[in-house]
Amino acid sequence: MLNEADRTNASARYADRRDELRRALARSEAAFARRLGVAAAAGQGDEFSTNRWSTSSQR
Repeated sequence: MLNEADRTNASARYADRRDELRRALARSEAAFARRLGVAAAAGQGDEFSTNRWSTSSQR
């Protein structure tokens, strides 16, 4: 059984890891939004909705 200090340390580690994952997700979402914005500004539209396989096979 964990003593009070162990529970406190485990709780702090969990909170740190949770915060780290939240920051990583926010960075990932921001990068994704930037990529979509750059593609839209370049007139390419949503690069993730295009079917690259069908366009490359029609060449």
